[in-house]
Amino acid sequence: MKSVFSPIISSFLALALSAGIIAGCGTKEPQPEPEPSPTPTTVAVTGVTLDKTTLSLAEGSSETLTATVSPENASDKSVS
Repeated sequence: MKSVFSPIISSFLALALSAGIIAGCGTKEPQPEPEPSPTPTTVAVTGVTLDKTTLSLAEGSSETLTATVSPENASDKSVS
C-alpha cells in the first residue's frame, strides 16, 4: 500500500531545502572581517606668518592681513 503522505513530505523537504530551513543548507561562506581603516595622522601646526611685517593705520581705516599656516599639510589650518 502506498502512503498518501509521501508526496506531501517530499514537497515539504524540497521547499525546506530550497529556503535553507534545514540546518546547513543555504548558508553562505563566512566572510573575513574587514580591515580597519587606518587612523589618519595628525600634522601639527608649526607656525603662522602674516603677509606684512609692519602696518600703520590711520584712524578709521582698515587693512587685510593674510595668514599662512605651516606646514602646508597641517591637519587644521584654520586661523581665528
